[in-house]
Amino acid sequence: MGSFQVLTTAGARMQQDQFPSTHATQIIELLASGAAGQSKVRSDVMARYHAALTIYARGSSLAHVMDADELVNTFFATRLSREDFFEHWRASGLRLRKWLINGLHFCAREQHRMQRQQHRRWRSIADSPENDLAVSADASNAAERAFDHARATHILAHCADVIRASFALRDQPQAWECFRRHHVDGASYRVIAAERGLTVRALNSMVRAVTAELRSAVRAELLREGITEDELDQELNHIEEALRP
Repeated sequence: MGSFQVLTTAGARMQQDQFPSTHATQIIELLASGAAGQSKVRSDVMARYHAALTIYARGSSLAHVMDADELVNTFFATRLSREDFFEHWRASGLRLRKWLINGLHFCAREQHRMQRQQHRRWRSIADSPENDLAVSADASNAAERAFDHARATHILAHCADVIRASFALRDQPQAWECFRRHHVDGASYRVIAAERGLTVRALNSMVRAVTAELRSAVRAELLREGITEDELDQELNHIEEALRP
């Protein structure tokens, strides 16, 4: 999926009633619903963030601790299974992506301590959870950018698959292909209209319809992640920035 700027354009802000407040609390409701809901949240987080966290681990100072895949798997196994993991996340006020990066650093320090318990400096750091933010702030900027890019790509690709399938089910596959040619391939409306035998006006209407549905899908996906409606535009800007070459 190429990077295209369709998420936050002038005048494109969605009406609040299209995203009722219950959507923003979906993850909280799942966590409060019992074991099944908590299991779903854990599965969703692992599916969404495994690749991004692995890329981050490979490009940051964590790479010397252990294999990136092994570190992320260890982090998921030892942290996400804790009943209070997401409770502490909610209390922290941090975005989920930042909370996970902080947790990965803490997990790496713990693994390092287990490997070299005689090293007093690492032991004291690993035993001090309040130092999580300070350590994560020293992480490689390049690694964090790689993480953000992988996360944004995952979200956009997932939503694109949903919207592509939706238009196919409505017997409108051409709408998605026109959108893709314009926003991914960079083809002009005039070129696409000539290829498809459409007027520029009809093409513009078609592409705008796909754009609106994709933007809506991305916003809904972020709300399911726990982003509030007030934070949506800021988060969308962050995603667009992460997708830029």
